[in-house]
Amino acid sequence: MNVLGIHFGHNATVALLTDGRIVFCESEERAARIKNFTGYPRRVLDHIFTALAPRADIDLVVLSGSTGLSYAYLRAQKSEHQPMMPFQPHTARGRLHPLYQVSPWAYHTLRERIRDRRRAPLLDLNGPWLSEARDDFARRLGIGAEKIAFCDHHDCHVHATCFNVSPTEPRLIFTIDGEGDGVSATVSQYSAGRLRRLQTVPTRDSLGYLFAEVTGLLGMKPNEDEFKVMGLAPYSKVSNAERVRDRLAALLRLNRDDAFQAAIPMPDVRQHLIDHYSFERFDHLAAGIQMLTEDLTAEWVKRWIARTGIHKISLAGGVFMNVKASQRIAALPEVEEVYVQPSAGDESNAIGACFHGYRTLVLDAEFRPVPISDLYLGREFDDASAEEALRAGGFDTKFDVRRPDDLEDAVASLLAVGEVVARCCGRMEWGARALGNRSILAHPSSRETVKVINEAIKNRDFWMPFAPSILDSDMDRYVVNPKGVASPHMTMTFESTPLARQHIAAAIHPYDGTLRSQCVTESINPAYHRLIRFFKEKTGIGAVLNTSFNLHGEPIVCSPADALRTLDQSGLKHLAVGSYLVSKRDT
Repeated sequence: MNVLGIHFGHNATVALLTDGRIVFCESEERAARIKNFTGYPRRVLDHIFTALAPRADIDLVVLSGSTGLSYAYLRAQKSEHQPMMPFQPHTARGRLHPLYQVSPWAYHTLRERIRDRRRAPLLDLNGPWLSEARDDFARRLGIGAEKIAFCDHHDCHVHATCFNVSPTEPRLIFTIDGEGDGVSATVSQYSAGRLRRLQTVPTRDSLGYLFAEVTGLLGMKPNEDEFKVMGLAPYSKVSNAERVRDRLAALLRLNRDDAFQAAIPMPDVRQHLIDHYSFERFDHLAAGIQMLTEDLTAEWVKRWIARTGIHKISLAGGVFMNVKASQRIAALPEVEEVYVQPSAGDESNAIGACFHGYRTLVLDAEFRPVPISDLYLGREFDDASAEEALRAGGFDTKFDVRRPDDLEDAVASLLAVGEVVARCCGRMEWGARALGNRSILAHPSSRETVKVINEAIKNRDFWMPFAPSILDSDMDRYVVNPKGVASPHMTMTFESTPLARQHIAAAIHPYDGTLRSQCVTESINPAYHRLIRFFKEKTGIGAVLNTSFNLHGEPIVCSPADALRTLDQSGLKHLAVGSYLVSKRDT
């Protein structure tokens, strides 16, 4: 049984489920080379139909989104990538709307009523937009319309999460993002294999929108650079963070129903921020929105645990890509166990769509979803592909190319003497985190390494921390983790030990000392585990610095050709690709 899950919104992604197991998942950005590609994921679908499952073998296609809103956007942009930008309170000529100048409250009220009126026909599940969407996707996919179904946006978030935890114990599942199908947050209960939604928060009360708009006000890209705001936050003094947090809290709070409630519609909050925060210092504003996010999400979780008596929780949705908020929630005394959906943004909805489709196709007794054990779900390239890329780009003559007897040992030796090495080996990781197979690696104790990677290779913002990949046997040496939260996918931060601040100083946040660790096990990634083990034998350090393998503003590399181009266009000196070690010649 084969089920395709397709998310065609922000960071369009496709997943393939076969007999209850996710066997492939990849975002269109990797092949298209456009970060956070939004639109029809043609390249990934072509790969699936060619290499994995012919169209005739697909039993069901599930699209993420159960209203016409997402498809209307796709249709308007003619299926080609366009960045999704929040609404601005301006006229078509770019001038501030005259009603806003007279009364911001009246302007927001009118906008909300107009928006609701325009959305109403799209929210009809049997309306013309969904009918057109089904026919359009049937035509594009070459699959019968009767095999195409839809799943609510936040239900996709929930389904991506719930089947990775035990079905025998009750669990609360929290989802929160900017919006999807008119909803910005939900609370659901998963018990005895059944799901029940307990709360729905509309878009107007969106914490995700507020964070995105603050990101834009700081001169960064909304829906992309929120992680930079989070990384910047610790540099502010706590007193300044609290002052800004208290001001922002007037815009969004938790009400008596334990739901988010906004003072003004969050999709329209930009002009308010411009009017009241334009002259607020950048680090104070970053720290204020981060503190508010942590406060609100932690209190939200705490209240629902009190209401239900359920102490095991799961977190999903783009806001929970905020690893510091996840750390704050995990530390709550009320939380017994927490599972954070890996790469919890909308790209995970393709996986949720697959599980939803699988659940509709089989009887309860036959429903046996297989938890996702690792994120190495993308395509893999053999040595022949690497050799072809070397020849095609002229890199076989431009660079030194060798095939070591033991590639992992050779890479570890370079890292041990302070060299930086990129790695493009094995199956590509799905999601936002590089987990060793499409990574830039370095010695984790050298602060000089940070400068080299930031300035010569990635043109990265100076305040952003790197992350460590740590052997499972060394986690307790470096990570403070009293609840034993699993961390194979970099889904939250932890406090670091004194030894970590010596051994892996370059791979922890330089200001607050937290680390976003990847626990590397031999069973999941034997080659990467072996590489770090060799590094430990040479240095005594059971971890390496890990950052994503890409140029600034580009997606993580996908193919050997991408990897070699990045090597050629950056200050990188060494690349492990397939079984080969490629090095620039000294000049």
